Amino acid sequence: MKLSGLLAAKADQDKWLPLSQHLEDTKNVMEKLLESYVAPSVCVAAGLSYESFHKLALFVAYTHDIGKATSAFQIKMSNALPGYKSLIEKQGFTAKICGLESKSPHNIAGASILNQYFGINESICDIIASHHGKPIDSGKETKYEFQIKRLTDNYYKAESENAYRSTWNEIVNQANSFASVSDISDISTQAKMIITGLLIMADWIASCEDYFPLFDAYSSNVDPDRLINGMNALMLQPYQDFNLSSMDSEMFRERFGFFPNEMQKKVIDISNNMITPGIMIIEAPMGLGKTEAALAAAEVESCAAGTGGIFFGLPTRGTADAMFDRVRDWANTIACRNSASISLAHSKSGFNDSYNALHTTIYDENKAGVSVNSWMVGRYKKLLPDFTIGTVDQALFTVLKRRFLMLLHLGISGKTVIIDEVHSYDDYMNEYMKSMLSWLGMYKVPVILISATLTKDRRNELVSSYCGMEMSLYTDSYPAITWSDSGQVWSSGVETDNIRKMDITIKNADEGSVSELIKELLIDGGCAGIICDTVSRAQNTFEHLQSHMSSEYTIVLLHSRFLPSDRATHEKQILDLVGKDSVDRDKVVVVGTQVLEQSLDIDFDVLFTEKCPVDFLFQRLGRLHRHKRDSRPEKIKNPVCYIFTDTDSCKSAQIYYDYIIRRTDEVLSKCRVMHIPGDIRRFTEAVYDLHNGSDGSDKQEYINRKEELKRQAKAYLLPQADKCRFKGMLTVENTGHNNESVRFGINTIDTVLLKKKGQDFETFSGVIIQGEAIPNAEQTKELLKNRISLRYDDELLSNEMDCKNDNESTKLWKRNYYLEDEHFLIADENGLFKIGKSIYSYTKEYGWRREI
Repeated sequence: MKLSGLLAAKADQDKWLPLSQHLEDTKNVMEKLLESYVAPSVCVAAGLSYESFHKLALFVAYTHDIGKATSAFQIKMSNALPGYKSLIEKQGFTAKICGLESKSPHNIAGASILNQYFGINESICDIIASHHGKPIDSGKETKYEFQIKRLTDNYYKAESENAYRSTWNEIVNQANSFASVSDISDISTQAKMIITGLLIMADWIASCEDYFPLFDAYSSNVDPDRLINGMNALMLQPYQDFNLSSMDSEMFRERFGFFPNEMQKKVIDISNNMITPGIMIIEAPMGLGKTEAALAAAEVESCAAGTGGIFFGLPTRGTADAMFDRVRDWANTIACRNSASISLAHSKSGFNDSYNALHTTIYDENKAGVSVNSWMVGRYKKLLPDFTIGTVDQALFTVLKRRFLMLLHLGISGKTVIIDEVHSYDDYMNEYMKSMLSWLGMYKVPVILISATLTKDRRNELVSSYCGMEMSLYTDSYPAITWSDSGQVWSSGVETDNIRKMDITIKNADEGSVSELIKELLIDGGCAGIICDTVSRAQNTFEHLQSHMSSEYTIVLLHSRFLPSDRATHEKQILDLVGKDSVDRDKVVVVGTQVLEQSLDIDFDVLFTEKCPVDFLFQRLGRLHRHKRDSRPEKIKNPVCYIFTDTDSCKSAQIYYDYIIRRTDEVLSKCRVMHIPGDIRRFTEAVYDLHNGSDGSDKQEYINRKEELKRQAKAYLLPQADKCRFKGMLTVENTGHNNESVRFGINTIDTVLLKKKGQDFETFSGVIIQGEAIPNAEQTKELLKNRISLRYDDELLSNEMDCKNDNESTKLWKRNYYLEDEHFLIADENGLFKIGKSIYSYTKEYGWRREI
């Protein structure tokens, strides 16, 4: 019997798992991952040959827990398994407490053993040391020589040295028999990131008792079908093989149901002729089919680069939800002959019915199309499925200093990455974007960026970050495609007749008289949209219209502070009223916030908006006369946008810079008719180019704020790829900034809203929750449906909410695993929430609203 078979890797009262079995399980899982899950691009990303990559992966899989064959770890097993200590002592192993066990966790111990006793290259040992999700620091106690020489008792006592060292020899000799790494020299940071991520994945799977169960105490009888049963239960699909060397117009039609326009043909042609796909930026006006162009390019480039999937990143949860069905349908045409995994990656994905319908519980290797693999659902696994649609945050997390970063790098290194609306991210997020692009460039991951309003400076920053060198490329053309290939960068305009050209008249309006103006404009029918900069402004405008307009008008409100089910109801109503296929559009008014400019394909006959930066204004204008219609009412047959001039500037300043609002006003004042798309690039450059416009305190404040955001982003930001060392990479810089997030200044808290109902409680979906019982599965689901994200200030803090709203009932509910971290807000009998000095309410019509 193997010596490693006498020692425990896991123990739980009457169950255990021998160390030899766990190492064998992990190695077997790794073989399966290498065989089918790991796309060719992952080896390229690691900068290793196919042979070296596979040898290294198998070696670390089999040796990763060699540090469990130590006295310090076996003490833990002795405490967990009755009679275990005396059993191993008979075999020459001792496990005595010395008081310093915590200084030699088994991951560090394993790396030290391999380096000091077997001469394994230190960079390989770093992978072993980091397989619990955190690259080791460069301090004294993590040095492998220090561990062995100064903390010897953690590894073995004198009387058991022979037994432990013989076990180490056995493990390393076994690993060398199928994967000798003696010829692999110092490996790079990128290789460490990818291999460590893959090791974490293999270890997590092999450690899952649902797939690889523990044995009865001291038994070592192995089911001959252990690996087959475990992998079948896991239902891990092979990587997506795109198998397409080029695309033509007919293939495009098969994917999307229509033939490509000139812009889409240009993108396809560039992709077809790429030698080594790099970064591509598609700049085109709203409604020209940038999404389909990006997906077509991604399919071609994925085949050329050997990637095994797609990540599609969007600015908000709403835009991700809206994109999910489109990408799912496209992915099903790709995976029509095999099975592929898909994920909707954001915090509220559980409320998306389309996503929930794809969860798979039965293994079927012959099932074609996309489905959700339950093992890949989790905080650190969101980039592992073949097709991932989510907020851009999920990709930016690859450069946020936090544990299990390497698992995210494994996921994204096997993808082609598409990021939409790249113009919409502030300077804080843009620092994360640049660092992420530097890593993707080093990994040779194809990247496609989409924008309607990108400045030349931002374009050059993004391309330079990906290419790892300073690039300066300017084009007056619009639409335009910029791309890199084999170390060179090009840009080309697109000549197309498919662009719908519009001359949009810009007029000023008094917000206080908007109801009378709408009545006048819609007297013969038609619909109007009003986009406000804050939720409270949208609610107040909606209330004003409700009280000043008759019942013949249909008025709908949409913003981000609705419960998920209510928001879905409002969105469906809006799409029915003013969406692409809407017919009965007469006397409809939709009031909302920025969610209207991003997530819904809607078409207004006339548009009203508060002041906003010019690039966001273009996005809003994209909802005006968006679709070609046979006729519109006479008064609104031509597109007109009214901008409120009496908006409180302090309100806009909470979201937008005063300087950019001023520059937008100055540019618009000189040209009261906007030509779409001709003015998009010209106006955007005019507003954002700092060489334009007069100096002033607001301009300097804008410049200072941009620099401050960049500085503060560095605290938790992973350095760009060429400047990053593996050891100590998660050390946080002391910048006086504690925002561990890829977005700046978004203070939000998820909370469950409830109404008091006698001794019990009622959800806003109408379900009664007993106050004196732990919620069952159905009640828990209902409670979570009533969860809402709220921005908070000094009056709405999480600790104050808990203090004021935690009672005996909610404390009891938190015994439920799924509710233990939830916050609860309880309305009084009048339906009001009292927080600090303020009073709030929630209604299906208005959403969450501050009353006083």
